[in-house]
This record gives sequence, structure tokens and C-alpha cells, in this order.
Amino acid sequence: MKVDLNADLGESYGSWRMGDDDALLDVVTSANVACGFHAGGSRATDTLSGLGPRPLAAGDVLPLGEAAPPTRAVVAPLTPPAEGTVTLEAMPGPRTDWLADPALDGEWTVAPDSNRVGVRLTGHAWPRARTDELPSEGVVRGSIQLPPDGRPVLFGPDHPITGGYPVVGVLTDTSCDLLAQLRPGQRVRFRAVAK
Repeated sequence: MKVDLNADLGESYGSWRMGDDDALLDVVTSANVACGFHAGGSRATDTLSGLGPRPLAAGDVLPLGEAAPPTRAVVAPLTPPAEGTVTLEAMPGPRTDWLADPALDGEWTVAPDSNRVGVRLTGHAWPRARTDELPSEGVVRGSIQLPPDGRPVLFGPDHPITGGYPVVGVLTDTSCDLLAQLRPGQRVRFRAVAK
């Protein structure tokens, strides 16, 4: 059995200590490597929250610490990025009732301001049946959020909560991998699959 661990490897949590991570590698599908401002000595900035030190700039000098012990690298199989229009499989819901037409139909273009937080799609607006907003909700990677302008945002690994907009579908794990390889200007369509 594999689990999706959304935590930083290389840190301590309760009785879990640094060095115990190798035991996790055989059962997790994905995890973050310790890279935030909280990871001892890191110089990384969380661009979404603004936490951590300022982003690195030309001319910055970084001090080096002691060498870390060797670790076992886990490398996922490499799949070349798809060419042409990419079809992403999506499970409808939980808020397809907010769509004027609940079919996950249409074709869009990946916007240039896409990143690890979200892939923004441009093109036709996906009409909403409701215009009010929801209380913020937690979401998962691959959620398809529909802001008021009707242009979908596909949440990546650094996604926030919903911010009050409905999630009308969720990408499959395989499609989340394809999502990570999309390039600005590439065309995207959805294919609904059973939950």
C-alpha cells in the first residue's frame, strides 16, 4: 500500500526523527524534501505565504554547513512531456452543481502565469450556475477550482485552500503528473472518469 505523505522528509515530528526517513520511502508516493525556512539552515522562501528569508538575489553569499550524511535517492520514472493538446482525466465533483452544464467539457490554453501553486487556464469561460461564494475549504492536489471569471485553475503541489470558489472536479493521480509538465500556451481538455 502506498500513501501520499504531505510532509517534509528530514525533519523531526514527535517520535519520528531525522534518519528514519528511509523506512518511509517504500510506502510513500510523494513527499517534500526539507526545503522551507524551518529546515535547519535552509535559505528557501515560501513564495505563497511569504515566510522565510527574502528570496536569493544576485551576489548573495551563502554559508556552507557540515556535509549531510549520504541518503538514498528516489527517482521517479521519466515520462517525456506530452506534445499537442493534453487530455486530463478528472473525477467530477464535489461542486459540479455549481456549473451551468455539469459536463467537464471544453478546451483551454495554459496561461503564462502558471506555477506550482496553480495552472491557470485561459479561453472560454465555464459558466457557473451560482455566483455566490463558499466558506474556504481544504483541497487536494489536482483540484479544479472555478473562480467567478469561469476560467479554471488546476491546483498543483503548493496549492492553497479554495478561497471561496467551488471545486468542480479533481484530476486523477496520472493526470496530476501530466499537469506538472504542461507548458504555457499548451492546449488542455478534460475527460470525466468515474470516482
